Amino acid sequence: MIVGAGAVGVEMAGEIREKYSETKITIVSSQETLVADFTPKFQKNIKSILEDQNIQVVVGRVDLSSVVLNKVKTQNVQLSSGENISADLVISCIGLPSNVDSIKMLVPSADNIDNNRIKVNQYLQVDGLTNVFALGDCCNTVERKMAVYAGKQAECVVANIVAEAAGKQMTVWSFGFNGMLVPIGSKTGVGYINGFHPLGFMVRQLKSEDLFTKRYWGDLGVKMPA
Repeated sequence: MIVGAGAVGVEMAGEIREKYSETKITIVSSQETLVADFTPKFQKNIKSILEDQNIQVVVGRVDLSSVVLNKVKTQNVQLSSGENISADLVISCIGLPSNVDSIKMLVPSADNIDNNRIKVNQYLQVDGLTNVFALGDCCNTVERKMAVYAGKQAECVVANIVAEAAGKQMTVWSFGFNGMLVPIGSKTGVGYINGFHPLGFMVRQLKSEDLFTKRYWGDLGVKMPA
């Protein structure tokens, strides 16, 4: 059982299916929409692939405090609907909440916090602190919290620090990308890129083969292991 039907949960299910063709896999989703609410076609494509790979999706919530996670242990897991599902292994893929305590230590007051994230202005400066910037998951920009946005925000912050030091106009944060690629195993997947729905073989070529690991090893300036 995989609890959570975001990109991580769906990708995890695909990885397990590829390795274990006969294993029964159930994804528990808190809502009918899987991964992201881009378009009905995006949803149809995801659900079609999961069905083809015999990966079951059930809608409900799980009280994770009552479940043993990440250990092989046969247990009955009760959903909020009242349904009970027997599982030999339960993996949580629901993500983590913002580290509010850490944020409160970094910013001067609660006025700088918005929905447990740090408020930033259009230049990614912390609200009220022109010499401090925030980017990535910790800041309250409106886009989905993904590595692709964090990387572009880092470029914006670097440019703005250099511009401010030189007394020049800073750059307003913007990134003309709306989408996501979701591999389901190494051979297929679904995606949405600025209104376009790439086919499974395109997702494979773009991401599924290495999950962008080669790119990020390169970004870190180190050689990817063989």
